[in-house]
Amino acid sequence: MAEYKNQHYIPQSYFKLFSGDGRSIYVYNTESKEVKKKGIKNLCSESYFYSKEPILEKNNKPLEDESLEVIRKLVIERDMTKFNSKEYYIILRFLCFQYARTKKEKIDSEKVCDAIAKSMLKEIARKKLNDPKNAWSRKITMKSFNKYLEGCKIIPLGPGSSSIPHLLQMSAALLSPILIIDLKPLLLINKTELDFVFSDAPIILYNAFFYGKEPNRINCLASNGLQILCPLSPKVMLLLYDDKFYNFVGVEKGNLLVTNDSDIDSLNSLQFFSHFENIFFSNNSQLDNINALHSRLVDQIDTESIKESWVIFPSSFGQDMYMRGYSKTNINYELKLSFMILTSSPIWDGLYRSPMLIDEFDKKFSAFISELEPNL
Repeated sequence: MAEYKNQHYIPQSYFKLFSGDGRSIYVYNTESKEVKKKGIKNLCSESYFYSKEPILEKNNKPLEDESLEVIRKLVIERDMTKFNSKEYYIILRFLCFQYARTKKEKIDSEKVCDAIAKSMLKEIARKKLNDPKNAWSRKITMKSFNKYLEGCKIIPLGPGSSSIPHLLQMSAALLSPILIIDLKPLLLINKTELDFVFSDAPIILYNAFFYGKEPNRINCLASNGLQILCPLSPKVMLLLYDDKFYNFVGVEKGNLLVTNDSDIDSLNSLQFFSHFENIFFSNNSQLDNINALHSRLVDQIDTESIKESWVIFPSSFGQDMYMRGYSKTNINYELKLSFMILTSSPIWDGLYRSPMLIDEFDKKFSAFISELEPNL
């Protein structure tokens, strides 16, 4: 059991893609602004992060090995045409699973669970306390009940004190490649003196088209106008995008050479908005630029990515739809790239890019939950 005690939410093999010596990397802490070179063995890991039962961490290992083998090939080959459908699926699975498994996503999933549970309990209490025949109404006030709830954190636990909200999120992520298979892939090849950096939440979900247009617009794997960005090395970044909304200038065989420092800064800026605590980079020569970048962005960064609000599902046909709920808001940063053009009048309809893919995902996830329920 002790063998699987130190559980990573970013695998060491991913760090090695950026590490000069394969053992260490530079760490910039955004709160203290201190920089230290640290061994990758204990970065982005905690004792029993997923569970005290070793099976969860043990099962992650083959997924990591398979994914990073394909990712390393992509970094070396820099040619998407050399990948078969199975390898491409593995890349998509890595993006979905890595996005879901981080500490930041664990905290966010638990926040949503806690908020929904408290909302349901308040509604139950309100009905009970408004009934004069109920014994509750003679002993408890709504004010005292709300105060009690404020001091609680409601998180259902599974085997080995695992977080059920986070486990469900990670399980859904393993089924989620179907939701992004329609996105178009593009490799950004960094030809500048600056390096790509990454954070402790390295997978970015962004939406340049809707930035500033719909501040409360939902941003998820099935969203219209979605962009997914993932640094793969100091000189390679993978971008998936909804091609109804974006065009890219200078693409050759699925690659785009990035030659402007300002574009690298813009792409690296997104990591500051997605991060939880730290930014990682391969070479200390990048420090001055990282400090300058953080100084420019610090006042814009909002650490509260999950918010209760009216969620907007816009459509280019008819009336937009509104729902009250909890959503992950779009990053509060306007990504401008010299090689990216927003489509002037894209045509789309409905809540998501592809209702057919949503239906397929729902069937798979429902079947998974049906198998899981007897064990909960």
